[in-house]
Amino acid sequence: MHSKQIGINAHPTNEAAGIRHDEQSENSTITIFENEPCITISLDNNVGMSVNHQTQNGNVYDIPSLVKNVNEMQELIEDAVDWALSNGLLLRTRDHFDKTGVSQIAPFTLFPTPFPRQLFQQAVDVQKAMQMLYFRITTDLDFLRKVHEDVIKTDPVVQSFMGIIEKVYEEGIRQPITLFLQRADYMLHLKNGEGTNEKEYELKQIEVNGCAVGGIGFNTRATELHRRVLKKAGIYTSIRDVPDNRVDQMTAEALYEAWKQFGNSKAVLVFLVYKKDVLQFDRRIFEYEFERVSRDEVDVVRLSLEECSEKLKLDPVDFSLRLDDGRVVAVVFNQVLMLGSSPTRMELDARLMIERSTAIKAPSLVFALSHSKKIQQVLARPGMVEHFFREPNEAHMAAQIRKTFAGLWGFEADQTKNNELIQMAIKNPERFVLKPIGEGCGAHFNYFDDNIPKKLAELSATELTEFILMEKLEPKVYKNHLVRALHPTVFNTEVTAELGIYGSLIGDMTTGQILYNEQKGHGFKTKLATENEGGICSGTGMVDTPYLVDN
Repeated sequence: MHSKQIGINAHPTNEAAGIRHDEQSENSTITIFENEPCITISLDNNVGMSVNHQTQNGNVYDIPSLVKNVNEMQELIEDAVDWALSNGLLLRTRDHFDKTGVSQIAPFTLFPTPFPRQLFQQAVDVQKAMQMLYFRITTDLDFLRKVHEDVIKTDPVVQSFMGIIEKVYEEGIRQPITLFLQRADYMLHLKNGEGTNEKEYELKQIEVNGCAVGGIGFNTRATELHRRVLKKAGIYTSIRDVPDNRVDQMTAEALYEAWKQFGNSKAVLVFLVYKKDVLQFDRRIFEYEFERVSRDEVDVVRLSLEECSEKLKLDPVDFSLRLDDGRVVAVVFNQVLMLGSSPTRMELDARLMIERSTAIKAPSLVFALSHSKKIQQVLARPGMVEHFFREPNEAHMAAQIRKTFAGLWGFEADQTKNNELIQMAIKNPERFVLKPIGEGCGAHFNYFDDNIPKKLAELSATELTEFILMEKLEPKVYKNHLVRALHPTVFNTEVTAELGIYGSLIGDMTTGQILYNEQKGHGFKTKLATENEGGICSGTGMVDTPYLVDN
C-alpha cells in the first residue's frame, strides 16, 4: 500500500505536513486532514469504478472509468479537496464556532451526477410560473387564514406569525414592495408503466422554499469544482452538459434591484443571520457576490434576530427602520428559518418591528405561511392552482405546475375524516412520507416507514393538522464517489439526486403587480440511496452538480 498524508492547516506543523509511505497491502489509501477534519479515501485497485450512462446521440458519460490508475485518482481527489478548501466550499464545525479558522470541507461528489436533460429543462421552464403562483397566494390573506385555520389552533409558531401578519395588515402595509427568493426542489420518480420492461422516470416536486433559501454560494462553487474535475480527468464539457450556474449572481442582482427600489442611496442592507451557522461560508460567498454586483455602493450589516432587538429601532413618526447609529435600513434579507423554528419572545418582537417598518422585506413574514407544506398539499387539490391562474392565456402555466405534483393528502381537525387516511398510511407506510408543515433543520423531521405508524399513534386529531402525508417517490439510482470530512470516502456507491431550481421575484403586496421575475441557477444534492434524508450539514447529503444526459 502507498499511503500519503497531506497536512492542510491554517497553522501548519511539521508533523501535519509530513509525508510517509507504507507497504502493507495491495490497496491504496489517501488521508487528507486539517487536524480536524480528516478525509480517508480507500481505493481498491481491483474495484471497477465505471459509471456508465449512454446518451441518445451516442456519447457516453463514463468519467470514473477514464481514471486508469490509483495515482491519477489520488491526484484528482487531492486537487478537488484543495480547490474546495481554497474556494470556500466549507462548513463551520458545531463544536468550534468560537475558534478562528476551524472548518471542514462540505461533503461533495467527486464527479457530477447524471440527470435527464429534458426533465431538467422542465423544472427550469416552470419556475417563473411557480413564483407567480406563490406570490399571488401570499397576497391573498383570506386564503392563507382559511388553509391554516386548524393549524393556528395548535401550532404556537404559526399562531404567533399570523398574529404579527394580522397586526401589520390592520395598521396598513407601510412597505408594499417585497422580494422573495424561491427554490423549488424535485426528484426523479419511476412512472407506473405497464407492458414494458424499460423504466421511465418523471419529475416530481418535493417542496418549495421561499423564506430562508440556502445553497446560494455552494451551488455556484460546486459547478466550478466539477467542471475542473472533469477537465483534469480529460473530459471537456460544454454548458449543454454542465449548465451555467450563477444563482449567487441572480440573487445579488435581485437584492440590489430591491435596494434601488427603496430610493435612498445612503440606506443600508441588513443580512438577517444566525450567530452560529454551520453554513456561514455559503452565506459569505453570496455576501461577497452582492458586494461585487453592487460595486460596493451598499453598506451591509449582519445581525441576528436577537441583535435586531438591540440595534434596530422603529421611528415612531415615519416608521423607518434605523440602526442604532441612525442609518436607515433599506432591505432586510432573511437567512434564518421561519416555520420550523422556535423563536423567543424577543425574536418575535424583532420580527414585528421589521414587518411594521418601511424597510423592504426579503421576504415578508407572510411568505412563511404561503410556503408551508400545508399550502403545498392544498394546491394539489383539483382546481386550486387554477384558482390563481384564471386568465385563459395562463392555463398552460397551471398545467405545467400541476404536472410536477406528487400525491399529497392533508389531515383535518375532525378525527373521523382522518381515519381512512391514517389506515392507508398504517397499512403501507413504505409508500408515504409524513411531513410537518414547518419542516426545518433540527426542529422538525420527516417520518418514514415504520416510524409513520408510531408517530400517528402519538398524535391527537388537532395535532395531526400540523402534518401532511406525501407519496414516497421511487427515484432513479446512479453511482458516484463521495468525499466527506471525517468519514472514509466511498467509491462507486449508489446515490439518488435532488434538483433545486432558483428564481427571484419583486412585487407589490398591495396591488399584486410583479415588478421583477427571474430564473437563474440551480442546486443539486445527492444522498446515499440507502438514506431517507440527505442533509449537507449532517453529512448524509453531498453538494453535487447535474451532468445532463439524454436518457
